[in-house]
Amino acid sequence: MLYLCSYTWQPGVSMNAVAERMMHAHSSLIDPAVTVRGWYDLVGGGAGLMILETDDPAAIARTLTPFMDLISYDVRAVTETNLDDLRHAAQQRTGS
Repeated sequence: MLYLCSYTWQPGVSMNAVAERMMHAHSSLIDPAVTVRGWYDLVGGGAGLMILETDDPAAIARTLTPFMDLISYDVRAVTETNLDDLRHAAQQRTGS
């Protein structure tokens, strides 16, 4: 399953604090059951989003919890939509 994880740095958090934590993340903090499908920063910094994939929703919490003193998260399960399938279904509904 895919999860959209929007994030914002907590007030007063520095780039150095986030960078230091991230240096340790790959070796010890990211749960092996989670795959990072995409990571996007918003222009201006301090916020962005990640697309994570896992069959174990608890793995999302295990991955994000060690960062919650630095970063606030909004996590939502998402599904992928094939645009061709969507167009075909819309054409069937409208009779076009």
